[in-house]
Formats: sequence, C-alpha cells, structure tokens
Amino acid sequence: MEKIYMHDNQRQKVRRSRKRGSSVTAVLVAVVAVAALIAVGFGQISFAIPEEGVTLGNEFISKTPDSSTMIYGETSGFVVNELLTSDNKHVFCIERDINYKGDLKYVKSERVLDSGLLYLMSNIYPNKKIMDGDTELPVGVQVWLSQSAVWIYAAINGYENNTQMTADVMEKILLENQLYDKDMNVVAKIDDDDIAAGYSSLMEKYGIFKLLQDAQKLGTAPSNSLNVTKKSEGVSMTSDGKFYQTDYIEVVGTVLSESIGSFNGYELKTKNAPEGTIIIDKDGNEIKDVTNLAPGTKFAFKIPVDKVTEENKKIEVNVLGSFDSYAADIYVADTSQTVTSVSKVNNNLSVPLDVDLNYTPTVPDTALDNSATLYIIGLILLLSGLGIFYTSAKKN
Repeated sequence: MEKIYMHDNQRQKVRRSRKRGSSVTAVLVAVVAVAALIAVGFGQISFAIPEEGVTLGNEFISKTPDSSTMIYGETSGFVVNELLTSDNKHVFCIERDINYKGDLKYVKSERVLDSGLLYLMSNIYPNKKIMDGDTELPVGVQVWLSQSAVWIYAAINGYENNTQMTADVMEKILLENQLYDKDMNVVAKIDDDDIAAGYSSLMEKYGIFKLLQDAQKLGTAPSNSLNVTKKSEGVSMTSDGKFYQTDYIEVVGTVLSESIGSFNGYELKTKNAPEGTIIIDKDGNEIKDVTNLAPGTKFAFKIPVDKVTEENKKIEVNVLGSFDSYAADIYVADTSQTVTSVSKVNNNLSVPLDVDLNYTPTVPDTALDNSATLYIIGLILLLSGLGIFYTSAKKN
C-alpha cells in the first residue's frame, strides 16, 4: 500500500521530468487502488467500535458551503472548500461524488473502525495545523490538502461514491504544486527553494504523502487493546500460614499508533472478595488506591485464610483500562454526502478476571519415608542376625 506515493528514486525522476513522474505516479496509484479494492471489497466499509464523546453529538445542521473560500489546484483543477456545520464545526466528506448541502439535518449513523482513516483525520486540519516552517498555512490551503487526502484514502480503500477519484485525478492531486483562491491569487506553491530541498509537490512538502502511507499501513486494525495475564492460576500460602496469595498479574494496554491514542493506566473493581483482602504491589506493599494504577504496575491478591468460605472462594475482578484516543462517527442526511468528524476522547476497555482460591497445600509423600524406615530396620535385623551367626560359628 505504501507504494501509492513514490519511492525516493521515483521522486527524483519527478523533479527531473514532471511528465515522466506523473506517469509513474499514475501507475502506482492504479496498482494500489486495485489491490486495496481486492483486499477490502467493493462497497465495504468497516465502521467502528464506539469510544465515547464525539464533538458533533447525535445530530447537527449543515451549513451551505461558501464558494468564496474555494481553493483551486493549478494543474489538477481540483476544487475544495471547507465543509462546516451550522455552528462552524469542521467535517470531512468521504463521498466525492455527492455534494454537501446546507440546512440539512445530519444524524449520527455508525462509528468509524478504520484505524487508517482515524489516523489520517487526526493528523490533518483542523486537528493538527499544517505549518510552513513556523507559519501556519492559510485555512483554505489546509482544507484543500486535508480533504483531498481523505478523498484519496476513501477512494483507494473502496469507500462508496468516489468514482470521481480516478487514478488520473489522484495522480494530479498528489503532484499538484500550486494553489489559487477564487481571485486567482497564488496561496501556496512549490518554488525553487522547495525543489532544491527535495520537494516536488505540495502533498510531499507538507507531509501528506507520509501520512497517507502510514494510514494505509494501519488499515482496519483495532486502535486499542487491553490484555491481562497471570503467570499461573495457582495460589500459595504465606510463611506464617495466615494469608493466601495469588501470582502477580500484569495489565498491558496497547495502542495501534501513538498518533491516535495512548494508554493512561487502569482501575480494579472487585466483587465477592473475602473480608480483609488486600491488593499488593511487586514489593509486597498494599496498594490502597486501585482506581488509577499506572501502566506497568503489577499486582497480586492477599487474602486472610480464616475469612475464606465456600461462598467467597471466587473473587470477581474487572480490569478497566483508560485510553485517550481519536474517535469518529459517520453522519448521514437525505440527498447529501456522508460526512465524518474526529476528536480526541477518553474511553475505557474492560477485561474480566476471576481469582479462584482453591488452595491445595503441599503434603509430603510419606510412603517413601515408610519404605526407607522398613528397609533400614530390616537391614539392622539382618546385620544383627549375621553378627550372632558369626559369633556362634567362631565359638564352634
């Protein structure tokens, strides 16, 4: 998938010959588009597991696009303007073939599961400013770069209603080197200094190539996972015979990419624990606050022996992992294109854990000791008998 955007040697060819580079890029885009459609399937879109709290709520009213904010690509002729809600929140379109209309009620449909799309949207405008050195690019330029990238990703990965995003169109967008506003003023371009620095297009200069590459690698894998592991299911007894103790338990939270999430730690919730049960750290010290355990914290249960009954021999534990991650919803409206928006939220994943207090003490194997004792007694008797026989024989 990453071949969508040119290898280093292909970029050098683009700098020497734009026409030749365009042909190379067109072929690469076409190949990747076919491969992606085979892998994902025509018209198949994976939508997501909800995390909580996206900014648009359950519904919103669309705002009529302002044609005065349109940005045009010089060679691509590709036109983009910002899509907003009635209260000026930015949304991304994932269907190039259908127009975005104003004064329509959009309703939340499904969550976005596509981690590549989440990654892409979380790293472009408006979630991340696109900078030219220390200067933020004009909003219209950021919108052109960002929305164009979303359409390219959607088209390559088989999202419906993107037939306008042909290989030829995507090629021209990827190689675009100059943008204009409605008055034909240049608002962004690749100049001689950029070429000398190794940049052949705006998408390359501002890192969109790289973002698309990375997004394609992430694909539809789940963004977060929580794993709870125990070394063994065994329960031991402390040397003083007063407590049962479990093996240490480890909790690992994993995010697909640090760009779209982070693991903050976890909380423990217990049920049916015998009176006096405590949770200890790897040094044997009691953990008094189990509502905000740091990543990497290992723990074990320590249970008073005299408080264990048949009714409480199984402790039910819920491990609740806390993640910060980007989440997005799909919004739909009649006769208008499907849109989405992404925001950073806090969400939890939980894993159940049972602690069984079926302690079986180690009982010495006395059978071997008894046999050894009998053997020794028999040997002594035999030797005694031999001694008596020898003494008697000597006298005779």
